[in-house]
Amino acid sequence: MSVHVRLDLEPPVLRWPQLPACRVTLVNGGGEALRDINVEDPRGRAALELTDLATGEQTEIAAPILDPSVFLLSEPCSLEPGAQLEDAFYLGRRLSLPRPGRYRLRARFRWDDGEARSDAVPFEVQAAPAAALAVEPERGGPMSALACAWNDRDAGTMRLTSIAQQPALAAGPTVDLARAAALAVPILSVPADRLPGRQYVAWIVDRELGYAVHEHGAIERGQLDLQASDWRPIGPACELSMEAPGAPDAELLLLRDEGSRWRLRAIRLVQAAVLGADVVVSGPAPAWARVVHRPDGERRIFVVTSTSGATSLLWGSWTPGCGPTRLRAAIEGPGHLLAAAAQLGAGGCSVGAALVAVATPRGRLHALWSWSLTEDDAFAHQTTELTCLADASVDEAFVAVDQRGSAAVLARRAEAWSFVDASRPDVAGPAPALASPLQLSFLRGRTPVVVYAEPEQGLFLRPLVDLPPFVPPT
Repeated sequence: MSVHVRLDLEPPVLRWPQLPACRVTLVNGGGEALRDINVEDPRGRAALELTDLATGEQTEIAAPILDPSVFLLSEPCSLEPGAQLEDAFYLGRRLSLPRPGRYRLRARFRWDDGEARSDAVPFEVQAAPAAALAVEPERGGPMSALACAWNDRDAGTMRLTSIAQQPALAAGPTVDLARAAALAVPILSVPADRLPGRQYVAWIVDRELGYAVHEHGAIERGQLDLQASDWRPIGPACELSMEAPGAPDAELLLLRDEGSRWRLRAIRLVQAAVLGADVVVSGPAPAWARVVHRPDGERRIFVVTSTSGATSLLWGSWTPGCGPTRLRAAIEGPGHLLAAAAQLGAGGCSVGAALVAVATPRGRLHALWSWSLTEDDAFAHQTTELTCLADASVDEAFVAVDQRGSAAVLARRAEAWSFVDASRPDVAGPAPALASPLQLSFLRGRTPVVVYAEPEQGLFLRPLVDLPPFVPPT
């Protein structure tokens, strides 16, 4: 029986964590039908055999079953004489590699009385060291992912990808957005009222703001002269609703430190327009700031100032097409800020948390401020002492908050990292050994994950708790 398998893989050389696009073709050139093809998958998709050329380790990967109901609805796959079966997929949807390197891939089909394999096809994934990172949760139900933009410092390129659980953590295709200086820090956009279609990424170098807009493979680029070199962007950029005047476009908040005071300014990217009047605030510039973009198009600005042993949280409003409003004081207390986070919560409210280190007569303590702001701007907060970090010197920390307002903390004491679920403030669990954490976030709104960089390799992502069972969309 003349049966053969062809594997096409493109491109053969990539930058981490990008993986190639694959097409596997099973051709039945014989005179008999092939019955029960790859019976472990009712669709008959190819199984893969991966070889790590550095270690010689071989791994066999079956096609993932995202929807178990196919076992009830599908007959085993068959292929009649003269017909062919094609399986096209992005390799990152089938497997995750442990590291950049050189690999070899082979496709395999088995049927009732035989099997066939393709020739082995080599590919190489080169290291892509990351200098800066922005992560935002994409919206869209159970398949929602984390959008990641980062600066590949060796290549001098701003890159964009996404990471989802399907059923394991896997990176999607990587897009090269634009050339960028090594010090450029990206800011991502989030949509107001729809699934991500266009993705804006902005960054500032000296007095120039660069941006790229990615939409279904097409990239639009632009730049603005900010007239001064000391502006910094406050993420995320906020996409306009498709019904809003001037759409499609995105608006970005900028902050400028002027010594004894600081300034907030809103701009529109593609139209290169300043929106409304600046907000000027007396005092030292914020240690942290964040925008929360609500489904109704409104935005809320959260700012933490921390100086001279005192820390304050302020918040303000920002309406599309306008400048921000003056900020209101919300929480004040002793100590200095270690880390903070805020995001859109359930029901259109804004939720956030801040980790503050406080020196007291009985020793150092760490307080977690948690807050919420409803759609009607009713503000509420509580303070929780993380007793598991008492009397410890936290050298570095990350905070994340999920859509329910529950907070998580990743803290480094000396050389060891600890993970704290704020619902259990007396327990600090050991975190994996991490070379260089860049951001703590929540995948699918509930699983804390850390995005980190391995020296001279690139970005990696690791869950800090067991991944929940994957539930495919219906």
